[in-house]
Amino acid sequence: MALIDKTFPTMDCSICILGPKMSDVGNHENITLITNAEVTDISGYIGNFEVTIKKRPRYVDEELCTACNDCVDICPVNVIDEYSGNLGWRKAIYIPYPQAVPASYIIDEKNCLGLSPLACGKCITECEKEAIIYEDTEKIFTYEVGAIIVAVGFVKFDASKIPEYGWGRYSNVITTFEFERLINAAGPTYGDLVRPSDLKRPNKVAFINCVGSRDERFNPYCSNFCCMETIKDSLLIKEHWPDVEVVIFYIDIRAFGKG
Repeated sequence: MALIDKTFPTMDCSICILGPKMSDVGNHENITLITNAEVTDISGYIGNFEVTIKKRPRYVDEELCTACNDCVDICPVNVIDEYSGNLGWRKAIYIPYPQAVPASYIIDEKNCLGLSPLACGKCITECEKEAIIYEDTEKIFTYEVGAIIVAVGFVKFDASKIPEYGWGRYSNVITTFEFERLINAAGPTYGDLVRPSDLKRPNKVAFINCVGSRDERFNPYCSNFCCMETIKDSLLIKEHWPDVEVVIFYIDIRAFGKG
């Protein structure tokens, strides 16, 4: 939800809804928030589970980091930002978005020049709080819990599976997720609607609904999402860029739920 700009039909700011709730979770005395981690094992029975969690190294002390941005400013490494759908750039030390919880940076160990072998070290020198920990290691935790709630999430459809639409071959063919990052004030273009190919305003935008859904080759069911998403994005375009023409290609409009 933090990735998108507005929620439909109320057009409320997404992060304005989510941000305070994340902050409440991070600060609640009865909630232990474990990020950058995965559950590796569950044993036991109802009322008496034992959960094993592997926490990957962050290389930044969450308690000491003040998110001052000095480490980012001095980092010499630029990496494609996968969080923004590969439309922008980030540094090897970064925070996914300004309202992230915890409000602490993390080091991309695959691209950082300061980890083994040491070839940089600029961020550790720049950090006045001494929050950078190159020696950070993976940690294993075990918790005893009475109940488990599984939040399954979803997997984005790979649009390259339908080559006739050109996603992955033409830079100006993007998914709605990538479109959301473009028009988000915290996105790679700071909320400006531009073509990825030349960063100029498009004259016309076409939306194609039901890509990957209601299709026997992939998912035969309705996504229960894309119609509302398209309507919302169309309204946002006409609100902020009224001269841009919008065209929607659809099978049926199934307008229910949130987008």
